[in-house]
Amino acid sequence: MDGYSFTHRLQLGGTGNTTERVLKFNVTGAATITVYLLSGSNNSSRDLIVHDGTSEVGKITATGSTELGSATDKGSVNYTGGTGSVYIYSGSSGINLYGIKVEY
Repeated sequence: MDGYSFTHRLQLGGTGNTTERVLKFNVTGAATITVYLLSGSNNSSRDLIVHDGTSEVGKITATGSTELGSATDKGSVNYTGGTGSVYIYSGSSGINLYGIKVEY
Protein backbone atom coordinates (compact mmCIF):
# COMPACT_ATOMS: atom_id res chain seq x y z
CA MET A 1 0.00 0.00 0.00
CA ASP A 2 1.31 3.45 -0.94
CA GLY A 3 4.57 1.81 -2.07
CA TYR A 4 5.25 0.20 1.32
CA SER A 5 5.88 -3.49 1.83
CA PHE A 6 5.26 -4.48 5.45
CA THR A 7 7.17 -7.40 6.96
CA HIS A 8 6.37 -6.91 10.66
CA ARG A 9 3.47 -5.77 12.79
CA LEU A 10 2.81 -4.60 16.32
CA GLN A 11 -0.15 -6.37 17.87
CA LEU A 12 -2.32 -4.43 20.29
CA GLY A 13 -3.67 -7.48 22.07
CA GLY A 14 -6.88 -6.09 23.48
CA THR A 15 -8.82 -3.06 24.61
CA GLY A 16 -6.55 -0.25 25.76
CA ASN A 17 -6.52 3.26 27.19
CA THR A 18 -3.90 5.98 27.70
CA THR A 19 -2.05 3.89 30.31
CA GLU A 20 -2.47 0.27 29.14
CA ARG A 21 -2.02 -1.50 25.79
CA VAL A 22 -1.11 1.77 24.14
CA LEU A 23 1.49 3.15 21.76
CA LYS A 24 2.62 6.66 22.75
CA PHE A 25 4.68 9.02 20.60
CA ASN A 26 5.56 12.71 20.67
CA VAL A 27 4.55 15.34 18.14
CA THR A 28 5.83 18.89 17.72
CA GLY A 29 2.59 20.50 16.62
CA ALA A 30 -0.42 20.16 14.33
CA ALA A 31 -0.08 17.14 12.05
CA THR A 32 -1.84 14.52 9.99
CA ILE A 33 -1.37 11.09 11.58
CA THR A 34 -1.77 8.18 9.16
CA VAL A 35 -1.92 4.60 10.41
CA TYR A 36 -1.68 1.35 8.42
CA LEU A 37 -3.56 -1.36 10.29
CA LEU A 38 -5.80 -4.44 10.29
CA SER A 39 -8.30 -5.88 12.72
CA GLY A 40 -6.99 -8.74 14.83
CA SER A 41 -10.02 -10.78 13.68
CA ASN A 42 -11.13 -12.02 10.28
CA ASN A 43 -14.77 -11.17 10.91
CA SER A 44 -14.99 -7.96 12.91
CA SER A 45 -13.90 -4.38 12.47
CA ARG A 46 -12.38 -2.47 15.36
CA ASP A 47 -11.72 1.18 16.12
CA LEU A 48 -8.24 2.49 16.81
CA ILE A 49 -8.52 5.48 19.14
CA VAL A 50 -6.19 8.46 18.69
CA HIS A 51 -6.00 10.47 21.93
CA ASP A 52 -4.00 13.51 23.07
CA GLY A 53 -3.98 12.62 26.78
CA THR A 54 -6.97 14.89 27.47
CA SER A 55 -9.51 14.00 24.80
CA GLU A 56 -10.08 11.79 21.79
CA VAL A 57 -8.66 13.25 18.57
CA GLY A 58 -10.33 10.71 16.27
CA LYS A 59 -10.88 7.08 15.34
CA ILE A 60 -9.55 4.92 12.53
CA THR A 61 -11.46 1.75 11.68
CA ALA A 62 -9.46 -1.45 11.23
CA THR A 63 -11.16 -4.01 9.00
CA GLY A 64 -9.81 -6.57 6.62
CA SER A 65 -8.33 -9.98 7.06
CA THR A 66 -5.53 -11.34 9.20
CA GLU A 67 -4.57 -13.69 6.35
CA LEU A 68 -0.93 -13.56 5.29
CA GLY A 69 -0.51 -11.18 2.36
CA SER A 70 -3.77 -9.30 2.98
CA ALA A 71 -3.85 -5.64 2.06
CA THR A 72 -3.82 -3.31 5.05
CA ASP A 73 -6.33 -0.60 5.87
CA LYS A 74 -5.19 3.00 6.06
CA GLY A 75 -6.76 5.88 7.92
CA SER A 76 -5.81 9.38 8.98
CA VAL A 77 -6.76 11.88 11.66
CA ASN A 78 -5.84 15.53 11.97
CA TYR A 79 -4.12 16.46 15.21
CA THR A 80 -4.57 20.19 15.82
CA GLY A 81 -2.80 20.53 19.18
CA GLY A 82 0.67 21.75 19.97
CA THR A 83 3.79 19.94 21.12
CA GLY A 84 2.85 16.92 23.21
CA SER A 85 2.15 13.21 23.26
CA VAL A 86 -0.31 11.23 21.17
CA TYR A 87 -1.65 7.86 22.30
CA ILE A 88 -3.12 5.19 20.03
CA TYR A 89 -4.96 2.16 21.35
CA SER A 90 -7.78 -0.22 20.51
CA GLY A 91 -11.29 0.71 21.58
CA SER A 92 -12.26 -2.98 21.67
CA SER A 93 -10.01 -6.02 21.27
CA GLY A 94 -6.95 -6.65 19.10
CA ILE A 95 -5.60 -4.51 16.26
CA ASN A 96 -2.45 -5.08 14.21
CA LEU A 97 -0.38 -1.96 13.43
CA TYR A 98 1.92 -1.98 10.40
CA GLY A 99 3.01 1.63 10.10
CA ILE A 100 2.48 5.14 11.46
CA LYS A 101 3.28 8.31 9.54
CA VAL A 102 3.20 11.80 11.06
CA GLU A 103 3.18 14.69 8.56
CA TYR A 104 3.53 18.31 9.67
